[in-house]
Amino acid sequence: LIIDVYVVVKYGRRIPDLAWDVQEKIKFNIERYTGYSVKAVNVNVQGIYIDEQTQPELTQALTPKE
Repeated sequence: LIIDVYVVVKYGRRIPDLAWDVQEKIKFNIERYTGYSVKAVNVNVQGIYIDEQTQPELTQALTPKE
């Protein structure tokens, strides 16, 4: 089995760590519940989203200083 997963990541998360966790959890659960052997889990990051609490901080950080 080869599995492709598409995710949107919250701003501020470490993408390599998140991708590794997603791979491990999907592989473990598929093998546990179906008995199939998982050859690969491909994690594709489709984008990054910003929640309402983070948006003012990010806007302030990206505004050029005079």
